Amino acid sequence: MASTPPHSATSAEAAARAAITPLTGRHPDRQKGLANIRNHLDAGMTREDRYVEVTWKDFMKEYVPITSRKFDKKTAKMDLKNFQASGKTLTPSDEKACYPSACRFITTAIKNGRLVCKDIADWPDKSLMNLNEKDSRRADLALYKKSDHDGWSDPKISSDTIRILGRRAYAARNSIAYAAVLGEVKLRCSGFSVKKGEPLLVTAEGAERTRGQMADYVTEILTRQHRTFVFTFYIYRKTARILRWDRVGCVVCEVIDLETEPEKFFEFFFRIALASDSELGLDPTATALPLKKKELDKDRSYRALQKALKSLPTKSRLSAYIKQAFEGDLWPLYKLDVPNKDDQTSMGSFLVRNLTASSNSPTGRATKGFIAYDLQEKSFCFLKDSWATRSDDVHPELDVYKRLEPHKIPGIATVRCGGDLPMTPGGDDLQETRTQDWEGADDYLPRVHTRIVLNEIGIPLKDYSDSKELCSAVSVAFAAHFRAWTQAKILHRDVSDGNIVIDVDLKSGELLGGLLIDWDLCKYQEELENGPTQKNRSGTWRYLSALLLNYPKKGNDVSDDIESFLHLLCIFALRFHENYHSPDGLRTTLSVYDECRFVDGYWVGAWAKLDSMLEGKLPLKFKDEDSEFYKLLTTLFQICRTHYSSLNWVDLAQYALPGSQEARDRAGIPRPAASATKSQAAAVLDDVFGDSDTPSDASQSVEPPKLPPVVPTGKRALDDHIAFGKALRAALKSDGWTQDKSQVDNFSLIEWKTEVANSYSRAESRKRAVERLYGSSSLTGQPDPDRPQESASKRKR
Repeated sequence: MASTPPHSATSAEAAARAAITPLTGRHPDRQKGLANIRNHLDAGMTREDRYVEVTWKDFMKEYVPITSRKFDKKTAKMDLKNFQASGKTLTPSDEKACYPSACRFITTAIKNGRLVCKDIADWPDKSLMNLNEKDSRRADLALYKKSDHDGWSDPKISSDTIRILGRRAYAARNSIAYAAVLGEVKLRCSGFSVKKGEPLLVTAEGAERTRGQMADYVTEILTRQHRTFVFTFYIYRKTARILRWDRVGCVVCEVIDLETEPEKFFEFFFRIALASDSELGLDPTATALPLKKKELDKDRSYRALQKALKSLPTKSRLSAYIKQAFEGDLWPLYKLDVPNKDDQTSMGSFLVRNLTASSNSPTGRATKGFIAYDLQEKSFCFLKDSWATRSDDVHPELDVYKRLEPHKIPGIATVRCGGDLPMTPGGDDLQETRTQDWEGADDYLPRVHTRIVLNEIGIPLKDYSDSKELCSAVSVAFAAHFRAWTQAKILHRDVSDGNIVIDVDLKSGELLGGLLIDWDLCKYQEELENGPTQKNRSGTWRYLSALLLNYPKKGNDVSDDIESFLHLLCIFALRFHENYHSPDGLRTTLSVYDECRFVDGYWVGAWAKLDSMLEGKLPLKFKDEDSEFYKLLTTLFQICRTHYSSLNWVDLAQYALPGSQEARDRAGIPRPAASATKSQAAAVLDDVFGDSDTPSDASQSVEPPKLPPVVPTGKRALDDHIAFGKALRAALKSDGWTQDKSQVDNFSLIEWKTEVANSYSRAESRKRAVERLYGSSSLTGQPDPDRPQESASKRKR
């Protein structure tokens, strides 16, 4: 009878449950271009059933504020002359000719309210254009708050240059930072069905582009603003829909016929005209500082921030990162409230501006990172904002840090404050997603808005100065992972480039090592022994172990986390170190790490990655083969080879997909003889554990805490941290390290190819086999564990 590996997160019952629930694919990366990311966004929303259609009556009842005011239905008429699209070849100018009548219609509805309707289609957001990729995205229409006039108005927009006269009165700059509601007008390529009773999602390629475009705009708003949800509207010829997006999905109002029932569309705008900020989806715990420089200079908190910035040590490496977090004026400064660690009803205030980390998806954890200024302590810190899954089976990150705290583990950050955010100050009503309340999305767990503040500020790992500093930071994080597992009994489960940062002293700039952060996907050891509590694969796709990618019913083991440290180092070697790969060769190599196929309800990766681990073969060859970094990677791959050679493929086959020919083939391969396995391991371990009298360079490296000297008999190489820990320790004692980091980001030289269009609809089976290659994810591409074991009671359509 097959046995479950030690500390496995797999059980027969969990495997059966997992078979009916698809895992979640990776989040996209803008590195691959606009067409790819929009296609990827639509694929994620549609394949995971994150669109839910409800009646207009239910939509208005649940989401739109009630008003005692009345309107005359005679005023609720839209001029649809320009929306006639049959019998002609359509051009972008035809769509733009529709904007004036849409703006007049909406302006009439919101008259005497807090909002204005603007045509923003030809005037890109300056803050997006300021990005490296010269981003010029913009929606068609936007509703702004009148009080934010200084943020979205632009006196440089000349009405003389606007050909369509009717647009001149409504022209304004697209401003993601201040858009309250976004609108899209289409005469071609409807994203949704146009007749009641038809399936919501249209499967044509143009429809997928349209939905991807809207998801892209919403992602930007949710990322750049502080929101609980976002309203958007969509006009296709003579029909309209209203949409509400949150971090679980999108609720779509049934189609509205603008010829026969325009008053339904009109009423939405009429009722939000006087809506409060929270009713428009703005986070009540986030307050924007004044926009005008004159007023901002009078703000006490702003003056305190400026004083602190001027006092930063000039020679500290960290000072530049702190200054960058607050420089510029393209994004507003915000004051964010965060609950105190021991009294959740009491709040502290922190100033933030520019993001240091974010997600490229409208749904999921949506982790955002900021370097923040603590207005109470008058010091800088790190603030993490995210939407965490709420379930008895998922641990709030604050609770995880409390479990870690007594052990005082080097390489693990310390918490200043944190907790879940309320809708009203001091109230018990938390900021929570609502899409999961509807039938059709009710297999998703709710998400709650939470913040946590860490005392330490880390430098992004990708900014390491040379390979020795990289390996020093990673080794300290590795030792922290070891102690968290052996002392606090916690398995991290998301080792990635975004979850390890370089730790330096703010005053001296001295390298302290690395920090292992982001513990919100962790599991406690006792939970792993009892079987899994969720069905989704946890971790960042590119760094997941080869076994987890190809045996989707297998649970997380400590060996999977250990292997992730190797993939992390290998990716940086490919990216920043001289090797023999051409840009095309790099793209091919990364495709092995990034392959993401949706098969029979599961996301699975590349078998080639598993072959690489079996062979102990690096996916690259350094130009300098004497490099200490290259020798370390070679050693680590050989340790993985030793581990993989000792696996029982017959046992593992139960965790593969039904019908997986690769798994069956592997199960038929005889296991290596014991003598051969021992001799291979001995060759590796002799090299790894050989004593070295070479003193370490304390100014350049940080030696991890000493680990046990030998691997206990009977254990596989990655069943514990010892083999990897010894390899890292021995490597860092060498004096052969050099300044070997390239000034060129090799990944920036890759010419990414446009992916084929997504083809999927709600009417098709979830378990339809779809094979698709996704793009790279350099920051937060982790899947999100938001599908519960069982559905709670839900509000029905």
